Amino acid sequence: MASFPLFIARRIYGNNGDRRKVSRPAIRIAILGVAIGLAVMIVTVAVVLGFKNTIRGKVAGFGSHIQIINAQSLPPIPDMPIAVGDSMIQVLKGIPGVKHVERFTIAQGILKTDSDFLGVMFKGIGPEYDTRFLADNLIEGELPQFSDVNPLKGEANSAEHPYSLVVSQVMASKLKLRTGDIVYAYFIGEKVTRIAYKICGVYQTNMKRFDDVFCITDLYVARQRNAWRGDLCSGAEILVSDFEQISQTDHNVSEALKRGNRQDGQGNTLVSVPVQQAYPPCFNGLTCSTSTCGLFLD
Repeated sequence: MASFPLFIARRIYGNNGDRRKVSRPAIRIAILGVAIGLAVMIVTVAVVLGFKNTIRGKVAGFGSHIQIINAQSLPPIPDMPIAVGDSMIQVLKGIPGVKHVERFTIAQGILKTDSDFLGVMFKGIGPEYDTRFLADNLIEGELPQFSDVNPLKGEANSAEHPYSLVVSQVMASKLKLRTGDIVYAYFIGEKVTRIAYKICGVYQTNMKRFDDVFCITDLYVARQRNAWRGDLCSGAEILVSDFEQISQTDHNVSEALKRGNRQDGQGNTLVSVPVQQAYPPCFNGLTCSTSTCGLFLD
């Protein structure tokens, strides 16, 4: 007895003496199969590219394209300061491929309400910070005017005179916070310091790496919590003109640091860290599948 595949092949090919002739249904099936296959491939490529651009935009939007940090720190959360003065900012702005330069400072603390508490990172940013990404992902309230000087203008910090704070939707849900609420933060150093904050806005990026960890405050406040004075910051963030040329721009930045002996005004050794190096699991996952990046997404 002929096998079933052979039976089907003979029925499709025909057995009327002309073995070069293929039946019309077979041709139609073949064309339809190729068309469906191409359509699936096009949709798959479009989805992957869209996912890649979305993830890249969110990671770079929150963490910038390139960071200048202390060589003794580990990205993406630097814990050793560098001096970022006006002269360094001007040098960085003059590097080919650099679009914008902004300072930032990271401080660790605990947000506490009457019923719960949460350990978070406070990212302090100054007036030059590009807040378009935060504004695009703000779901409640508004962004304050971030400052590198005391925003209270000499007033003692209290519930009546709080600092401004932007939290993620994850934090707001866990601590049952809404815009306008007063929340206290505790910072542990030589002694425990309590700071009053007013929730000005709530953001949501759907990137767990950020939403679970970071809230945004003034550069001045984060510096004070770390007991850093003068121009000391966690680092400088660089936005590039063309992300496709980020490797070349990072090389240009590295060469500029070499010309300055890789040191700031206080002798700290500087290194440049591109966003792919700061968040390698997410960017590595974009080249193959969504499984790795799924770890970073809600």
